[in-house]
Amino acid sequence: MPFTTQRELGIGYREDWYTFPIRSPDNKIIGAVARAGEENMSSAKYIFPSEQEDMLYVPSWDRTWKESTLYLTFGIIDAISLYIMGYAGMSTTRGKKADPRLFDNITKKIMIIPDIGEKPEAHQLARKLGWRAKVLSINYPYGTKDLNDLVMQDKMEGIL
Repeated sequence: MPFTTQRELGIGYREDWYTFPIRSPDNKIIGAVARAGEENMSSAKYIFPSEQEDMLYVPSWDRTWKESTLYLTFGIIDAISLYIMGYAGMSTTRGKKADPRLFDNITKKIMIIPDIGEKPEAHQLARKLGWRAKVLSINYPYGTKDLNDLVMQDKMEGIL
C-alpha cells in the first residue's frame, strides 16, 4: 500500500496489528478495527472495541456521495484496494455478517463483491437490500481468493 494512501486513510500499525479508523460521513472517528499482521500469533484476524456494533468502513465518503455505483466488499483491505483504484469502495466491519440497516441512508446502486466462498451471504444481503444491490460474480483465477489478490497480481482487467 502506498504510504500516501496509508496517511490519507489514517491507517496505523502497532505490535503487528494494522489499525483502521471508522469515520462518519462528516469525517469524525466513530469506531475502529484492527487487523492482525502476518507475524501476529492471535487466533483473531480482526478485533474491535467491545461495545462496537457492525459499521461501514468507507475510505472516502466524498467519493461515495459523488459516484453513482458503490462497491461493497466483506473486507477492509479489499475496500482500500478499490479506493486506490479510484472506486467508491466500502466494507462492513463484520465481514459477510453484514447488517442491512447499515445501508438505510444509501440510495445508490451497490455492487457486492464477495470473496471465494462468500457468494451465498452476498446474495442474501442483496435480497435484503432490494433494488439497490447486485452481486458481482467473479471467477477468481488460480491463486486468488479476493479482490485484493486480483489487484496485487494485476488481474483486474475487465472485472469492474
